[in-house]
Amino acid sequence: APPPEDFLAATNSYLEVIMYAHDTNGLVSTRSRSIMPKKVTLSFESDPPGLEVLLDDFPVVLPAEIVSWEKHRLRVDVKDQGPYRFRSWSDGGERRHRILVSSADLEDATIVVRFDEQ
Repeated sequence: APPPEDFLAATNSYLEVIMYAHDTNGLVSTRSRSIMPKKVTLSFESDPPGLEVLLDDFPVVLPAEIVSWEKHRLRVDVKDQGPYRFRSWSDGGERRHRILVSSADLEDATIVVRFDEQ
């Protein structure tokens, strides 16, 4: 399945499959099915709190909970802010990286971005 169109689309989007069948007499039959993606809630925090990250290029002030789709590769990015310099992500990723959204791995988990004061 394709990823959500954008950050907010993960909360209210779905896929629709439409199938058309034509017989030799020219009759047409149509069937459609809505496919609802499995949604996963992710928790993000910053240390210290109140700093901003980019999630799929959308600015989010932490702490925050966001909704994404199972198996989506969520882009996370962070910039130095005021007196705070990026130190690390709790998942060990680089400043800008992707997180594979998985309910098995991330359920009840909090992703933390840590900063050092300059």
